[in-house]
Amino acid sequence: MNRVMLLLALGATVLPPARANHEAGEYCPDGPHVILYEKSDFRGGAIVLHPGESLDNLEHVNFDNGRRANDRVSSIRVERGAEARLFLDARYRGDVLRVTRDVRNLADLGLLDRPLSWNDQISSVRVEGRRPEHGPERGPGDGGRPGWSGGDPTKIVRRAYQDILQRAPDESGLRSFRSRMIDQGWTEQMVRDALRRSEEYRGPVVNAMIARAYRDLLGREPDARGLDHYRNQIIDKGMSEEDMRNDIRRGAEYRNRPRTQEPPKDRPSDGHTGHQR
Repeated sequence: MNRVMLLLALGATVLPPARANHEAGEYCPDGPHVILYEKSDFRGGAIVLHPGESLDNLEHVNFDNGRRANDRVSSIRVERGAEARLFLDARYRGDVLRVTRDVRNLADLGLLDRPLSWNDQISSVRVEGRRPEHGPERGPGDGGRPGWSGGDPTKIVRRAYQDILQRAPDESGLRSFRSRMIDQGWTEQMVRDALRRSEEYRGPVVNAMIARAYRDLLGREPDARGLDHYRNQIIDKGMSEEDMRNDIRRGAEYRNRPRTQEPPKDRPSDGHTGHQR
């Protein structure tokens, strides 16, 4: 499949080659659209996307000048009510930036909590029609900011912390995730995914989850092999606490535990399973 056919199959519109280095405004397709540019100030190779179109991995996409697009977007043109969500990682993962107006240089926009800018960092993108900037789409708890419609960000962040890290959010964490939801359009799922990638979850929280299951079901602490096995299942493969407990119950040690003793009590996990409810 040639480059043009690949881009079309992925949902992108290729700019005419003669316009590859045009200034913004020279090429104006009908309707809402977003143009991703290779260089700052709307220069270099370009890719056009319309609402409903997306690219889940820019590693497989080239600009219209033939150069690869992954980690090479430097400016964005937003036209006629479109909006883009730009993701740091492929498959719409990692930090996300919601863009509703032109950005001449992504180097001017920093990543939250990181000493980096968005320039040459984008690996996937979705384009939508812009939400209304007034009316019922303004949700409670958004501080009066337009365009937010996902409920109270404070409550969502607090719930995610309790479910995944099993504690209340600290002030900086609450502020950071609220900003991501209100200013960058993060969903609750994205907040939860970010918490699961945190060192706190991948370290003490997961270890405590496994130890608690071993004590409840087998009456002992986990051995190194069991700890490593379930850490891999939970962190890398997304196993929930409930699924881990069921897997332990299917094991020979649980089935062959002494019947003369009352089996260890399987304490409820209070809903803190570390997975999306």
